[in-house]
Amino acid sequence: MGNIVDEIARLSKDNTMLGLYDAEVEAEKIRKTRLKGARQEGLEQGLKQGIEQGQKEMLLKLKDKLSIEDLAELTSMSVEEVKKILNKK
Repeated sequence: MGNIVDEIARLSKDNTMLGLYDAEVEAEKIRKTRLKGARQEGLEQGLKQGIEQGQKEMLLKLKDKLSIEDLAELTSMSVEEVKKILNKK
């Protein structure tokens, strides 16, 4: 156990080692920040795709019951977007 304490004391006096340690700590902070941002972006993208898929399914189910204008208003889409989706199926 004493050897470990001695080694830590020796390394803590070495400016090169301290610099490497600080650089590693900063790199880890940056990595965690990027990962958090990537997760958030992925969640937002998944949510957006889920909403879009739900809107498309609703349009297809209601296309014979409502006008294109009503469908556009119901889904907060433009008439052109509704027409594009309905013409794909």
